[in-house]
Amino acid sequence: MKDVTAERRSFEEQEALGKQIQENRRYDSLGIMASGLAHDFNNLLTIILGHASIAKSKLGPGSAYVDHFDEIEVACQRAGALCNQLSAYAGVGRSSLGAIDLVELVRGSESLLRAEADGTPLKFTYPDGPVAVHGEASQIRQAIRNAVQNAAEAVGRDGGPIEIDVAAPVVLSPGERDGFQLAPQVGTYAIVAIRDRGAGMTGEVLERIVDPFFSTKFVGRGLGLAAVYGIQRRHRGGLRIASAVGRGTSVELAYAAVKPKAIPVAVVAESPGTVRATTTATILLVDDDPNIRELLAMLLNERGFRVTTAKNGPDAIERFAAPEPKFEMAIVDFLMPGMNGYDVVQKFRQRRPKFPAVVVSGFTDREVPAAVLDGGPTEILAKPFRIEHLLSAVQRVLDAGR
Repeated sequence: MKDVTAERRSFEEQEALGKQIQENRRYDSLGIMASGLAHDFNNLLTIILGHASIAKSKLGPGSAYVDHFDEIEVACQRAGALCNQLSAYAGVGRSSLGAIDLVELVRGSESLLRAEADGTPLKFTYPDGPVAVHGEASQIRQAIRNAVQNAAEAVGRDGGPIEIDVAAPVVLSPGERDGFQLAPQVGTYAIVAIRDRGAGMTGEVLERIVDPFFSTKFVGRGLGLAAVYGIQRRHRGGLRIASAVGRGTSVELAYAAVKPKAIPVAVVAESPGTVRATTTATILLVDDDPNIRELLAMLLNERGFRVTTAKNGPDAIERFAAPEPKFEMAIVDFLMPGMNGYDVVQKFRQRRPKFPAVVVSGFTDREVPAAVLDGGPTEILAKPFRIEHLLSAVQRVLDAGR
């Protein structure tokens, strides 16, 4: 009798590979759609936020309408957070990947994670020394936040604690990759595990847990773990979710380990910064959306800036080459027809090296080229944003360029 074990194993491997390719294509197409939706909605939210800010500034002290505009701003920020989740599901991000200390990142996020847990106790465990991984800090932080929030909803305030364990790097062999919903390549990985003792999930629920907007709670929830899946795909990392009814759930996030010496000095926290009240800087504002262009020009002019607008890249380059006015910095939209914002900034810097620039984007699937970040004072500002965030970014690049 012929031994067909090897043939059968080869057939099963080919079948598994085919399914993985189909799954990747499915997520890629959904990711493109999600990223595009996030871009368009962020543009609209930026316009709404800007006009709400203008209207609120025109109200007198103690006006009964101030609270209404505050609610509009809060709703826009919540909608912006949803757009960020869509971008995370799409597996995209605003910044370049690099070496980060996973221990420092989680330690620095403890207060944020406790707030995300909404009263559910957390227990953190760390290895001795730093754990260097290749990744993007804000996206990894988002993945951990989503997993913690999911665990907190499973156990409630009276349950817990939720255990958050950062493990030292380990080598994942082919056999150890089994059980990962998103399996990393064979290699060395550091794993963050988020474990709860909640109600757990059935096998049927577990099979659909990373599907977008699938939820056992109520309509409108369910992007949390889907976004985690997208973040892990972008990092080429691993995701393993294990659960049993009545015993709780474990979510493991695996990130490729790198040498500790590659870690930057510190993980920089995101902050709006401070804004000086008066300035007379001359700014070139470039955006193909006339509504955003006019809105930002009006807001900046009201605060003392001298603003010249351009409708696209070629128009901006022509205005920049003119002898007057002599621009001190530029605010450039990333996604424009024909020439993106990074290319426009590079053209500026060919004429004037180290020229300061703020690049604004509602489309977050492009990594920032190192040549742009290293070419001069540069800020990347994600839509939607409050005018205070824009002014802070403007002030920082102006200060750095002086």
